[in-house]
Amino acid sequence: MTSVLIKTYQGVICLSASSGTKFYLNYDFDSVTDFRK
Repeated sequence: MTSVLIKTYQGVICLSASSGTKFYLNYDFDSVTDFRK
């Protein structure tokens, strides 16, 4: 049971980390695009 909880916890961390990275990259890319204009 503990291993299942750990795997679920790791999965949630991976999901939040990847979505956070995507958000950061999109924001960063928009800033660069505006800067080039």
